[in-house]
Amino acid sequence: CLLAFGPAWAGAQPAPEAPAQLSVDAVQGHVVTLSWDAPEGSTPDGYVLEGGFAPDDVAGSLALGNGATVAQITLPSGVYFIRTYAVE
Repeated sequence: CLLAFGPAWAGAQPAPEAPAQLSVDAVQGHVVTLSWDAPEGSTPDGYVLEGGFAPDDVAGSLALGNGATVAQITLPSGVYFIRTYAVE
């Protein structure tokens, strides 16, 4: 078992800043185009989109690399709660 607390953990990296302004840019049939702004002052390796049927629900996720800030996803009709976060 390995436990690490505070800054003593030499391998720990700070979490990247959160992306901002997640928005729905277009809906055509079942295809939804989402976009967001990269975090201020950093370029993450990628992002993860998570979506579900309630605010804390995760019914699925999509990993995006190369600093992409736009995604198109196909969803059946319904109401979804979508969030994104940066990863390094």
